[in-house]
Amino acid sequence: MTKSPKTIKITPRDPLVARDGRPFSEGKRMKSLDWIRPSVVIGSLRTLVGKLNQKGFNKNTIKELKDISITGPFPYVNNKLYFPTPLDMVLKEEGTQNSEGEKSTYTSIHQLKPGKYNEGEGSTLPRYLSPAMLYPKEQFKPLKRPAFCSKNQMTQWLLTKDIKTSELNKLLQYNKKDGSFFNNNNVINFPKKEERIHLKICPESGSAEEGKLFSSIGLDMNIHDNNGDILPLEMLAKLDTDIPQNELFKIISKLNHIHPCGGERRLVKWNICNNLEKIWECPKEIQEAIKREKKLRMVLATPAIFENGWLPGWLTIKEEHETKCIGTIPGTEIEVQLVSVVNERWQPLSGWSYERNKPKPISRMVPAGSVYFFKITNSVSDEDIANMWLQSVCDDTQLKKDGFGLSLWGIW
Repeated sequence: MTKSPKTIKITPRDPLVARDGRPFSEGKRMKSLDWIRPSVVIGSLRTLVGKLNQKGFNKNTIKELKDISITGPFPYVNNKLYFPTPLDMVLKEEGTQNSEGEKSTYTSIHQLKPGKYNEGEGSTLPRYLSPAMLYPKEQFKPLKRPAFCSKNQMTQWLLTKDIKTSELNKLLQYNKKDGSFFNNNNVINFPKKEERIHLKICPESGSAEEGKLFSSIGLDMNIHDNNGDILPLEMLAKLDTDIPQNELFKIISKLNHIHPCGGERRLVKWNICNNLEKIWECPKEIQEAIKREKKLRMVLATPAIFENGWLPGWLTIKEEHETKCIGTIPGTEIEVQLVSVVNERWQPLSGWSYERNKPKPISRMVPAGSVYFFKITNSVSDEDIANMWLQSVCDDTQLKKDGFGLSLWGIW
């Protein structure tokens, strides 16, 4: 049994359609999500590998295909890997005026982290959770966050304990004209959505046939850099295959094909890269900081599905002298106590099961970018830290293989 991590580059040739699960038929609009789900990408990849295997989709083949595990996909632009912007990052628009009366704007960063209630304050949070408070304390209307941060930018954020002393505030700029962010391409927004109108023309009359009209919305996988130049927005994913070096392994090792991904059978190129393995490694400065600190922060890099809603199944609520939520991080021996959580409302996940030939039941996902704050209650080893970087924290084994619940780690 050989475990062989590989990096696959996914280059869209057409705007991708990431369906949102709403009903679609003739005369209706096909909507698209802001970003494609991990399950769509790994499903398309397994179908491609199964077709290239040319032995049909029998039970044994399906079992081997479902064992293929994926990390990602994440945006990859101009040789930089991007992760979802964490929800504990809060942006504020600031204004300045020079001596000549000219006004300009810039963006300052605030952070959410566990705090305490003032006298007379309270909430309906569980007793084991502290409220996530804005720091520095100030009242303002937050700006919309950029969708993704580069790995370098994310590393700086995960090492930030006090935003007042962080260099991040000097880096982020805000383009008020169109609401976009730019910072030497260290942050990017979601792809722009492109709408296409489809119809069937009657050859006899030359007019549209009755009811043969619909529209689709796809993600335009091109972005503009600071100079206005167009850059292709590709995707990177890491494959971990626990399968022996059989036919499927050989197919994956030589993957260089064009195959549909997402709705409307839009085409992408799937290509194995052999020189990008280090891009998935945990930064050394984060490993050193986690060993030094006892306050641990987990950021979800992909949406997660847990047994208990927003609460991972590997955390248990203990009622002793005080109520605590404690557990051991999956794949490690690190014991933690949950302190606070920053997340948004749940997102739905559904789809069609070709294995069972019926719709999949709807699941509730914790959004990517959600942040969990912990206290470490035992010692931490280098091996444990390396093992938990970009590993899934979902409770279900198949969801882990499908790329849900991937986690980034830092301090607070």
